[in-house]
Amino acid sequence: MTTQQDTAKTIFAQLLANGFSRGTAAGILGNAQAESGIIADRWEGDRVGNMAGGYGLLQWTPASKLIDWAGSQAKAAQLQTQINRIIYEVNNGVQFAKPGQSFRAWAGSNITPEQAADDFVRYYERPAVVNSTTRQQFARQWYNYLAGTGASSTPAAPAPAQAKNKDGSLTLTVDGVRGPATVARWQEVMATPIDGKVDATGSTLIKADQTFLNSTVASGHIHDLTGANKLVVDGTEGPNTIKVRQFQLFNEYAKAVLGHAATVGDFDGKLGPNTNKLHQHALNAATSHSKKY
Repeated sequence: MTTQQDTAKTIFAQLLANGFSRGTAAGILGNAQAESGIIADRWEGDRVGNMAGGYGLLQWTPASKLIDWAGSQAKAAQLQTQINRIIYEVNNGVQFAKPGQSFRAWAGSNITPEQAADDFVRYYERPAVVNSTTRQQFARQWYNYLAGTGASSTPAAPAPAQAKNKDGSLTLTVDGVRGPATVARWQEVMATPIDGKVDATGSTLIKADQTFLNSTVASGHIHDLTGANKLVVDGTEGPNTIKVRQFQLFNEYAKAVLGHAATVGDFDGKLGPNTNKLHQHALNAATSHSKKY
């Protein structure tokens, strides 16, 4: 099965071969992760066939913009065609509109992945509200993971390379803070769209997590914790969902990570530092797209 890392490597290598710097290639990957999870056949909102919405790595909108162009090349709008589209846009000055700099000049510029991610969301994606922090974090992670794979130009001030998990993903720092990187890794493990955020209600990530918890925690234990035999799979991360996740995490990892066995008081339905530490540890031990931790 092709992993997110495999797809990112393919995109990165081809962008470098077509004149992109490592910084700008990583910046595009950071945006692709936020837009689609670096999944070439991702439909916006997972509404398959909605031609009015976004589609593909960069969520070209409407989807017909990409699909019609692919058809004009007698190609399907698959990964390789989408990479070709990015290169076409660069060479022809399509979509990107940064004052005083062409798309081609920008693509070859020696800038940091963080600057590239911010430029790309502002001057290419152009959402109604620009929030580039998560995209910059993704871009830096991809740069750290892929920068040794080619290209002569080096963005300024590269961060030290991070350790990697067994599936090749970057290792989370087990610090008890559930930031965008932790959520993005959780989304990667649960095979849901990756944007580093947990929606307040109807979250695809939380639905996947509730489904997993129902399958791995015995119904009797769920009943003791919540009064029902199963969690409601509604995508809302309420106290009951957190309690059942705590039961799974503390019983599995508390002794190794925290130095003590689980106690009833650990299952309080609150996202405290110890709960987050155990979740980060579990996500590091998990495998991408396994839908379990």
